[in-house]
Amino acid sequence: MKIFIRGLAILLACLPGSCAYGLASETVSAADSSINIHIGKARQFFYRSKPDSMFLELAAARTLSRHSGSKRGLAEVKIVTGDFCLKNSLLGRADSSFRDALALLDTSAASKVLKGELFAGLSMVFFRRRSYPEALEYGRDAVAMFSHAGSTSSLAQAYMQLSAILNRLNRSREAEKLILKQALPLFRSAGNTPARVGCFNVLGDLYDTMNRNSEAKWFFIQANTLGRSLSNTPAIVESLVKLGKIKTRIGDYQLAQRDFSEAQSLATSGGLLSLLSSVHDERSTLYGKTGETVAAEKERSLAAYWKRLADRLEKKQAAGALHYVNNFENEPPAIVENKKPGKVAHPMPVKLIWPYIVIFVLIVAAIILILKFKRK
Repeated sequence: MKIFIRGLAILLACLPGSCAYGLASETVSAADSSINIHIGKARQFFYRSKPDSMFLELAAARTLSRHSGSKRGLAEVKIVTGDFCLKNSLLGRADSSFRDALALLDTSAASKVLKGELFAGLSMVFFRRRSYPEALEYGRDAVAMFSHAGSTSSLAQAYMQLSAILNRLNRSREAEKLILKQALPLFRSAGNTPARVGCFNVLGDLYDTMNRNSEAKWFFIQANTLGRSLSNTPAIVESLVKLGKIKTRIGDYQLAQRDFSEAQSLATSGGLLSLLSSVHDERSTLYGKTGETVAAEKERSLAAYWKRLADRLEKKQAAGALHYVNNFENEPPAIVENKKPGKVAHPMPVKLIWPYIVIFVLIVAAIILILKFKRK
């Protein structure tokens, strides 16, 4: 009897350790799953321009990542924050967020996709700063990471971004080859129509800078057609402005005016101030070519007016975005990490309770056996 009880005691003494081991591994898995859910929701809110909800989800992901020690989770929080900063022209904050995330990632295959996203983000930061050699370097790093990880869609996007950078560096032939031989086939095979609109616009811009008017016009028409099929107003307006520009250059003034008129109407109704400025700017060029100097000057004034409004709106949005980022990043860790267990929003999954049930059953069985032997 003593041997049995001693053995049972040893078993019970060992169980907490073994259960803790199983519990730890299960907890990591459950935590990772919860982190992924919150990051996914944060990205959805990012694309839908809902920063309040986005940062709430990021805060939840950050809390779980800190508790579970998930560097990958913390890195993804930084990536989404960096994307938000980049979208709102907070280039310095985007740069630091992306670099912080990069320092947290390991060398696993899964992390290569995230590193590709980071390099693509850093490439865009330098592109927006007009530091094209640095943008090119990070763009190539993004391509290498996505290629190694086999992330086809992201790889196609990276090729397109790299092409835009090469075009700014006056390496149009290389840029053209990347779109035609790499990005466009990948997007076509994936059935990614919205991305193909971007490809056609980039190709149109390439041929525009090379003064290959017929080819530029053809690709802008393709972008316009696909944009209409997707009801993508910004894409429609952008392609119309570029078509009008090409038609002005080749002397099709009446057709150019038609494109500008439709673009102006759509941009006005859609509140697209920057594109509205572009419409008036290109129309001023048209009037300059037709010798209508007064009309040309009026269009230049309107272009400047709408650009000022667009810049003012962008600064206002950037200030609002900076407020969100500061509030999120300046939150003291103690506020997050010292929450009482009873108030955690993520209860333990049912499958993690089984070790405690086993312990409880064994203890009850031991007590019953002890009582039986005492009665004898």
